[in-house]
Amino acid sequence: FDDTAIESALEQISMVTDVKGAPSLAKLLLRTIPTLAFTIFLGLLVPLCGYLGAKQNSQGLVGCFCGCNFIHCSCSICALIGSIIVLFMLSAAEPGIEAYLERCDPTLCTQWPDSFSKDVKRQRTVDCFAAGIWPDQYHQVFEGPSYPVICPKVMLKCSDSNPA
Repeated sequence: FDDTAIESALEQISMVTDVKGAPSLAKLLLRTIPTLAFTIFLGLLVPLCGYLGAKQNSQGLVGCFCGCNFIHCSCSICALIGSIIVLFMLSAAEPGIEAYLERCDPTLCTQWPDSFSKDVKRQRTVDCFAAGIWPDQYHQVFEGPSYPVICPKVMLKCSDSNPA
């Protein structure tokens, strides 16, 4: 568990997507505590039911214990089958996903020759992304690559304010 890597990833995601009020790692962990506590509580009820049923010689509690275990086993088998199906689907879709990720690689718009100034590189990067993000409203100024239209539109973060 590398909390600094998770925190860094959350910061990068909020910078790129311009999400306001993105949760921190602490908030994410604190939100899971009630769910985790409830899950543990429910998980301990089944053995408690079996223990009390055996100790008090109660057929109802032992029947409840057996029924809950049967439901748990059935759900586990369904989850296993579902996981296997998802794995097969992912492995079948992998070539298409890999091609999509290669086509939508944002570094296409950020790799410019070292001879370009920092300002020209920034202008060309914005031009490249804008051509793919707003194909109907924006016409590319510079010759060169443009971000594909089919790719996610979260790569360019714009603000209304003009830097002075």
